[in-house]
Amino acid sequence: MKTKNIVKALYRESTSFLYRIGGKIKDKFIWTHTEMEEAIGFLIYFRNYLKNNKASNLVFKEIFGESGEFFEVKHFKKGFNSKLITFKTFVGEDIKKWVLKIGYKLSLVVDFGDPSTEDYYKERKKHLDILKKELKKYKELNNLLPKPEEIIWAKLQEEGITTERTLVLQPFLHVVKPSRVKKKLNDDQRKILIKEFNAFKKLCNTLLKDYELEPDLLGEGNLEIIRNNDEYHLMLLDSGFVNMQKALPITQTLMHFALTQTLTNTEKLIKKVL
Repeated sequence: MKTKNIVKALYRESTSFLYRIGGKIKDKFIWTHTEMEEAIGFLIYFRNYLKNNKASNLVFKEIFGESGEFFEVKHFKKGFNSKLITFKTFVGEDIKKWVLKIGYKLSLVVDFGDPSTEDYYKERKKHLDILKKELKKYKELNNLLPKPEEIIWAKLQEEGITTERTLVLQPFLHVVKPSRVKKKLNDDQRKILIKEFNAFKKLCNTLLKDYELEPDLLGEGNLEIIRNNDEYHLMLLDSGFVNMQKALPITQTLMHFALTQTLTNTEKLIKKVL
């Protein structure tokens, strides 16, 4: 990239960050009644989409059971680009817990992507498809993504106002805290995690080399050790990516540092318990 274009990109990033940061900090830490009402509206939209889409009907039953009912809807977390709620459903005789991620209207910096636009959804879906294709080459990473995980583009209309969002739905999973890893894992489980981690590093190199994509590992709750029944696996809870082709020198640098640091910390955590 030419120096002039780099300077221009730096200016766009820094000015947009300063302009948006105040509102985004407020959004990140405060839930309003209106936001919860909107979140429940998107949950109903997602349920109806799965139910009415023939290709997704089996997924509908896997998530919402036969009845389609849900209960115990609660606010969970907020990121700078998404709001998360949890809810429960009856599937047969089991009660299952789920997470719905709702994209914010704006990202922190311009050019990084706007989760309230269909273009953002299409790019996110494209990147997820690339990831799933590459994962087929690594048998060790069969558990890297939550299952089921569904992503859709939603339009919610109320009183003549249309609100558009990217929605991601996945199971609520039990993250093993770093302080508990050593107490939880046996030798065989630790060896499995080492193999998964080494395969994940190779996957990251392939994604960067062939597609100019890097996993977004900035912040907590992205790459984690998950307990599912009696098994422990490395899992990517957020399948977002940084497109290294975009003119985002500051963001790309921060994201690359976050990726490197997360991989280093995860490797130390796993090897520490061996």
